[in-house]
Amino acid sequence: MCSRHDYEHLGTTATRPAVTTATTAASVTPDPVEAIRVGMTEAPWWAIVYPSGRVSFIHGKPTLRDLQKAVGGYLEAAPVYCPEDITAYCNEEGKLDGLPLNLPGTAFIRMTGDIVAGPLVLIGGPDRDGEDTPLPADARMRLVREVIEA
Repeated sequence: MCSRHDYEHLGTTATRPAVTTATTAASVTPDPVEAIRVGMTEAPWWAIVYPSGRVSFIHGKPTLRDLQKAVGGYLEAAPVYCPEDITAYCNEEGKLDGLPLNLPGTAFIRMTGDIVAGPLVLIGGPDRDGEDTPLPADARMRLVREVIEA
């Protein structure tokens, strides 16, 4: 596990264990494994899975701009075939732009027949009004087990 995480996509760099505020309304937890294990008082709203296998958990409800900045372009919903109620977004033109393939993210959402290119954003499924919800705890724990600790 890395002791330093760069969050250039949110306009800030953080070194653990501090929690930094990004240029958006969201704040970043530099060490997601530690944050989950110690039971932070506020659960992360969303996560980004990078092609390298690094995962960032981010606090605060994201705006459309936050999500677009995280994937580096326009959003495309990626099909999700996992048991948790989550929504996954990737860069609509990630493959055309030559972004690296995201094998850890693709495996996490159990997508078959295609591979996500570039960062993959994970957030809770929509509520009855169609609004995003926080990433469920079971999905966060599975991210730790299957991606971070793998």
